[in-house]
Amino acid sequence: MIIRYFAKTHIPSYSANSIQVVNMIISLSKQVEKVFLYIPFKPKRLLLSSLKTIFFRYGVKYPKNLKISFLKKDKNFLFEESAINYINKKLQNSTDLFFTRNIFIAYFLTQKNKKVIYESHEFSKDKQFKNFKSFIESINKHKYSKIIAISNSISQKYQKNGLMQQKIKVFPDGINEDFFKKKNKKTKEKYLSRLFKNKGIYNQKIVLYTGSLKKEKGVYFLLKIAQKLPHINFIIVGGRPKEIEEIKKDINSYKNIYIHPYIKYKNIPVLLQEADILVMPYLKKGSLIDSMSPLKMFEYLASGKPILASKLPVIEEILQDNYNSFLFEPENIDSFIKSLKKIFSLSIEDLKYISNNALQTAKQHTWDKRVKNILNWYHKTCV
Repeated sequence: MIIRYFAKTHIPSYSANSIQVVNMIISLSKQVEKVFLYIPFKPKRLLLSSLKTIFFRYGVKYPKNLKISFLKKDKNFLFEESAINYINKKLQNSTDLFFTRNIFIAYFLTQKNKKVIYESHEFSKDKQFKNFKSFIESINKHKYSKIIAISNSISQKYQKNGLMQQKIKVFPDGINEDFFKKKNKKTKEKYLSRLFKNKGIYNQKIVLYTGSLKKEKGVYFLLKIAQKLPHINFIIVGGRPKEIEEIKKDINSYKNIYIHPYIKYKNIPVLLQEADILVMPYLKKGSLIDSMSPLKMFEYLASGKPILASKLPVIEEILQDNYNSFLFEPENIDSFIKSLKKIFSLSIEDLKYISNNALQTAKQHTWDKRVKNILNWYHKTCV
């Protein structure tokens, strides 16, 4: 089998989008004969690809059966138009399986009656597509067109909008199996002390958040918590320098708050091991809140460290309170602090119970298992 994956994403980059696509490509390459990846063109990417180092930042090797092709720059609809032109010129008669997270390209492929899997990450954005109704009709009509969703919410909304149940299935995001090995990597000097040039950072308990600084992620909520608990160090690793500068204007007087821009993904496993608690303080509402399957959730689970997360339906699809994590009422400072104190008061045996369950949950959601399950479901439902 040959997979042709069209992705309008920047590789390499720090985005969760690129991390997800790269890991999917790696796992797909293990299951099929050949994988073709089509991404936007940039000179640096072309060089890194020719040197087989384009995935270096992610800590994974370039598969031998992967070929990357670069299409036009992704401004406005240039990437989509380039993809369509490429398909028309070079893949008109292709019977390969197409894979994409781009609804514009997926719709075009369904109109051509191609074998296609569309992966949906944000229903509200999908519904804004001008041919959305026609897209659903095309998926329903064509035997070899399917949709996979990263959360139950997305699947339910698609079905409410007319998509047949057998045409969509939920496959949450996942974690690379190597993540479990890398977390045990030993370094001469602890990672956080090097990152912040502060060996005293370990003198207090450490609460760590990694990822985007978008408001809905709850970073500003976390800063309010930090101001109430000066005896605990709150560390945020993520976001871009300009975003961080804006935040620092309000927190310069607080010595227990540390913020650093995104780091290379391959260093995340080591970073997580130095925390006492890992947090996901999502707000109640946001563009992705009701449909997400956060990559950090699986990274946190794979670390085996205690997780404190907002009690939201999409989070509870994977996390269970007092089983593999701890949940608090979103945007509720008292609930967060109460849960935090509870975690710190637990015995080693209780923490080990939660940690083991977290690790087992992570192992059920590896990228390799996800890809294998997707392909098995696709072939089974196409018969």
